[in-house]
Amino acid sequence: MSDWGATHSTSIARGLDQEMPGGGHMGKPLIAAVKAGTIPVADVDASVLRILTTMYKFKVFDNYAQWTNKSRHGDDVTSAKHSLLAREIAAAATVLLKNENNLLPITEVKYKKIAVIGKNGGAGVTIHGGGSGSVTPMYTITPMQGVSERYGGHSGPPPPPLPMKCSVLDKDTDYFVLSGSHQIAKTTSVNDCCAKCFAYEKSQYYTHEPSGDCWCHKSVGIKHKKAGYTSGSTGAGAGPAANNSHVVYDDGSNPARAAALAASADLALVFVGTSSSEGSDRKTLSFPDDQEALVAAVAKAAGKKTAVVMFTPGAALTPWSADVGAVLSMFMPGLECGHALADVLWGDVNPSGRLSLTFPNTENEQRFTKQQWPGINKISVYSEKLEVGYRYYDAHKIKPKFPFGFGLSYSKVICV
Repeated sequence: MSDWGATHSTSIARGLDQEMPGGGHMGKPLIAAVKAGTIPVADVDASVLRILTTMYKFKVFDNYAQWTNKSRHGDDVTSAKHSLLAREIAAAATVLLKNENNLLPITEVKYKKIAVIGKNGGAGVTIHGGGSGSVTPMYTITPMQGVSERYGGHSGPPPPPLPMKCSVLDKDTDYFVLSGSHQIAKTTSVNDCCAKCFAYEKSQYYTHEPSGDCWCHKSVGIKHKKAGYTSGSTGAGAGPAANNSHVVYDDGSNPARAAALAASADLALVFVGTSSSEGSDRKTLSFPDDQEALVAAVAKAAGKKTAVVMFTPGAALTPWSADVGAVLSMFMPGLECGHALADVLWGDVNPSGRLSLTFPNTENEQRFTKQQWPGINKISVYSEKLEVGYRYYDAHKIKPKFPFGFGLSYSKVICV
């Protein structure tokens, strides 16, 4: 099967079975070629056989209703084991790029007040890319959640429970028809439905059906009137993070305000993120201007007690790295981001990850020409040959900001 738009000819004779998307070359042109005798029917039969063999192998025809039931595409198949594995992978893949004067790991004796700064430290955290690089999780642990939960998490009284408020939005109104809805249980009452949804992944909305079915989801969908249905909000409140006075949060929308908060803290954790999408590459390796300004403001106010955590789909420029005490790259950490980050920040997991690519000092440090990229008249010439990534730096004796394979650890390992 071809990649999207990658087919430019009727290529069935060369082993291509399916053109995606559509059939500009493998649809009507193929029919015409078979009728004209330029492509034998035997080639079509062989292609169909390969497709059907795979479908039978995966029991598509045995479970045809299941395979075509679009209402099940949003089913939550997350398990505790899946989440633990995601947490372990995200922590193991975290790369510690700088750690001056042992700023990290965190100890609660050393840091009485921690400031979490930036929208990527809260609900705006970048955990995946866009388009085919996007996998919508059933929940996301934000850095603020992870840090707040971990601070004092092994001792002292537990944080106060979340306040639950069941409020009815509209009677006889159905909100559950939307992507991401999840049926959790049969319930005995509207309040029972609200309570169960409140306990389920911090859902914000619920729908209780006359049959007792309870549906939970995080956002309101299109309203559909149905007799007997009751929808409402769980009113989940701020959560444990708001009850931990040792960890404070600022979204970074006002750099001066964030800088003042950072100056008052013993450790300032600044979060920056950038993403890319299918059909939409980054136009620069820099973070958005507002985030660059935020890091600069915090670093000026808090100096080397600042640690920057980056979320990126690849290499990024870090012009502020000399002004901060620590730099970590988590790339795209996924749904257990906050827990994995806390594991690394507190030293529960040694950040033994290494860079799989090179972080340059400046934009286009490899001096690509337009002929090389993006090409002229839709033709790209790979005249750099093998001088890609670290090979370019080696060949031209240039020292990159953070080289391929680079990464720090909290402690030395002695092999005996």
